[in-house]
Amino acid sequence: MHDTSSSSADLHVHSKYSDRPSEWFLRRIGSPESYADPLEIYRRAQERGMDFVTISDHNCIRGALDIAHLKGTFLSSEITTYFPEDGCKLHVLVLGINEAQFRTILELRANVYDLHGYLTEEDVIASVAHPLYRVNGRMTIDHVEKLLLMFDRFEEINGVRDRHAAELIRAIFRNLTPELIAKMADRHGIEPTGPEPWKKCFTGGSDDHSGVHVGTAYTVTPYAKDVTEFLAHLRRGDHEGAGTCGGSVMMGHSVYHIAYSYYKDRFVRTNGKATILGELFKKLLEQSSEPPKRAGLGKRLRGLATGIVSGRRMQMATGLERTLVKDITELFSMAEQQGSASPLLDERRTFHYACQISHVLGYSFLRRFIERIRKGQFLESLQTVAALGPVALSMAPYLAAFASQHKDEDFLKEVAVHFTAVAGSPPATRRKAWITDTYAEVNGVSRTIQAIAAAARRMRWPLTVLTSLNEVPPTEADVKNFPPVGTFPMPEYESQPIAFPPFLEVIEYIERHRFTDLLISTPGPMGLTGLAAARLLGLRTIAIYHTDFVQYVRYLTQDDDMADLTWKYMAWFYDQAHTIVVPTECYREHLIHRGFERN
Repeated sequence: MHDTSSSSADLHVHSKYSDRPSEWFLRRIGSPESYADPLEIYRRAQERGMDFVTISDHNCIRGALDIAHLKGTFLSSEITTYFPEDGCKLHVLVLGINEAQFRTILELRANVYDLHGYLTEEDVIASVAHPLYRVNGRMTIDHVEKLLLMFDRFEEINGVRDRHAAELIRAIFRNLTPELIAKMADRHGIEPTGPEPWKKCFTGGSDDHSGVHVGTAYTVTPYAKDVTEFLAHLRRGDHEGAGTCGGSVMMGHSVYHIAYSYYKDRFVRTNGKATILGELFKKLLEQSSEPPKRAGLGKRLRGLATGIVSGRRMQMATGLERTLVKDITELFSMAEQQGSASPLLDERRTFHYACQISHVLGYSFLRRFIERIRKGQFLESLQTVAALGPVALSMAPYLAAFASQHKDEDFLKEVAVHFTAVAGSPPATRRKAWITDTYAEVNGVSRTIQAIAAAARRMRWPLTVLTSLNEVPPTEADVKNFPPVGTFPMPEYESQPIAFPPFLEVIEYIERHRFTDLLISTPGPMGLTGLAAARLLGLRTIAIYHTDFVQYVRYLTQDDDMADLTWKYMAWFYDQAHTIVVPTECYREHLIHRGFERN
């Protein structure tokens, strides 16, 4: 029996008519922003319990018109508009409009003030989409204040964006006061909208572009018997956002789906031939919870590999492509042997396999690269770089998602500080992760980390050690170990193995646990992973100069050129950090002498 206590609709969904991607990965491969068919969106929305359905394509209503003949639908669009004084771009959802209103909206969208005046005059339901997302990097505190004066409805829950922004909107936009609104109005010379402009209302929408996550975030009203009544609830502000916010893993999954649709449309439809790229996409995205009815993926890949290897092009190649096909075949055969007794959620499963591909192939590449360098095969080592293509393919959607989700971290911090008095909440606890390539070994770095981390646990300081070891001995500290994908000996120091960490998993863990500061002790693979995480997630980094590796290399190799190369790497590595910590004043002066800033 239908639940008559409330009604719901996903107010932010994109179809194939949204064709200009914002994500650089999709732009790079020339893919549209979405391939989702409007009828499929309608079906999925109903399956997920949505009582009413709309499609809000960018500056377009073609998707909504395609389903306008179906029950419970209405026209909407996500309008791109601008602050004319500086070109700051923002997105506004316009809901329940007609075609004549849409044409006028398009004419006025170049100026947000003109657009807002028309929406108010026509009593159009409008909600500022992802209001703290800097679409073109120009949004400032002043723009946020102007939006708070002009609009009374904001999207709080966005099914693609990280929950951090939603938490900030909840803390600030729900705690405005008449006094604060009056000060903003005086400062900007804008008359506040509505009889009580300090009281805002909120919507939710999936912001789905792939057709996969429709209805994960939505807007709830009291029960409505039809579209007219539902829109009336929205117009009165009698609604709330519901569902879940998104994140990098979900965004990466959506990007994969769009890229796969693009691949099938552009390549499979034209020649119908199987490719390694196609098999990669299938493994990442197609369901595998049931036993396969056809030949296993490993067998299909081996057959595909045979066709490639026996081809004329492969006969003229260096053998690199042959090796790459072998690596991918073995990887997917291994995945098949692991089975799928406990299938993951779609987005987690895709992330799991993307990690497998990028980690295993990345390790294979690095191992061969080092082997050829050691043998003096410099030309062959450079050719090995071509093997990074599938690694880049498997990582790129997630790297793009991490970067997109956190590109505005500094701005969000600025917003939080500016509105601290409004939020009325204490500053968030700073959670620190200490990243190291060494922890169990007997050396000064390990002993220092163990002692400080154990003390932090006793005193309940939020500090977690992140490392990548084959096994971690019993410890009194909070340690998260990521078993390495593989190890290889350090050149010229064969007794010291270097671990190749599962870097995507490390970055995702740092994001999920909301660390605010990264302490990096070693310039090895884990240290590099920490630097990448800090850059992608917008985190503060503190690099600790424990060891003079330049002197170690000079002593071990008796080669000044190698020592100089090591220094160039060390200088680059430590220059990425916000702060460098040294054990003695002597080392501090040494680094300053070598070009580092005194502060």
